Amino acid sequence: MNKRKKHGLRIAICFLVLLVIIGTAFGICTHLALQDNNRDLYSYETDDTLLYTALKGAVLGEAFSLTENQVNTYINDEILQNNQNNIKNLRLFFHNDFTEIYSRIRYLNHDFALSAKALLTLDTVSNTVAVQLYDAKLGELTIPDFILKNIIDQCVSQTDNVSVKNGLVYVRSSFDFDINSFILNLTFQKFSIGDGSVTCQTNSLAKEALSALAEALKTSEGRQRLGELFHAAFSLDDLKRFQLDKIEDLLPDRNDLREIKDHILSRFFENA
Repeated sequence: MNKRKKHGLRIAICFLVLLVIIGTAFGICTHLALQDNNRDLYSYETDDTLLYTALKGAVLGEAFSLTENQVNTYINDEILQNNQNNIKNLRLFFHNDFTEIYSRIRYLNHDFALSAKALLTLDTVSNTVAVQLYDAKLGELTIPDFILKNIIDQCVSQTDNVSVKNGLVYVRSSFDFDINSFILNLTFQKFSIGDGSVTCQTNSLAKEALSALAEALKTSEGRQRLGELFHAAFSLDDLKRFQLDKIEDLLPDRNDLREIKDHILSRFFENA
């Protein structure tokens, strides 16, 4: 056998060995990626009281805590309801320094277990919570950031509540409630991650309700709607008498105005 044939044979053998190595590595990676050792982590106790708890704390803008069950129920039942089943069984665990995320996803026509750590950041300008995933795995396979970004782009559906940009997921943190044609806005202003819960603070719905009432009193149509809501007649004199534009400043020293405010709020939320 001449030198040229020997050299060609060596190249062919090296090529076959390389193919075997690549095939073996691909098989190992596929096997690792298809593992799911997190099945016991997906379940949680359903608790659909997140917005109720937020509304209750928001009446006076006081801080309140949301449990993992409340957050997980809201995300799965509300945020992910239009995700075309690309994400399911999502579960968050809150720790003092970070958040853990576990989920089943549909990616490249296969079902995978995705796990990652997450950094949650509240943006009060855009009224969203930015979710940045890192240290991600498919099954038992650690994946690079460019694959994680592609998974997010492919699996997270754009909705009124969720958007995706540059590998970050943005979840809406401001909500409008239509109560007898009066629009009250609930906006998260602060939150901090603790161990097993997240502590939040929103705007004061007391001020929102009083502001809506004051504006309504200025028009005949508004006074008519108020009459339907409160089952009472309202006049222009009521605006001057209640001084609703200054009522928050007067509340600490005026128990009668506090009673007026409590009555107004109870009527609003009774019709929510």
